[in-house]
Amino acid sequence: GCCQQKIKPKDPNILFNGIQISPAGSMPYPGKMNEKLDAGPVMHQDKIILNESHPMAYLFDGIDLANQKFYFSHSYRFPDSEHTLAYVDYGERFPVVVAKHNLIAIQFHPEKSGLTGLKVYEKFSREVKSRG
Repeated sequence: GCCQQKIKPKDPNILFNGIQISPAGSMPYPGKMNEKLDAGPVMHQDKIILNESHPMAYLFDGIDLANQKFYFSHSYRFPDSEHTLAYVDYGERFPVVVAKHNLIAIQFHPEKSGLTGLKVYEKFSREVKSRG
């Protein structure tokens, strides 16, 4: 299913009953992005960069990430880790897709990202169906 879950900083059970993607929890965006948070979440469109060495990178095969932007609305981020499947570059890597085992968390909104977002849903749903 698709949902948006607010993850509080240093939540000991990041994402669904103890599946810990990051034991450090989430953290606010630093610097200029953090200054905007006083007025609410940061909303923008941006390109994502695939971590091609991640074992689940195939989930983005056929999606033109270099020329497409995705819609974001966020206040917190995960620290970069071996679970980072895709990220944006704000002078450092900011994870926007993390994956561990059979769990994938996406920080952007596919439903607000046009045809490219629909392709993400299509690829992910095909993957779920193929696994039965």
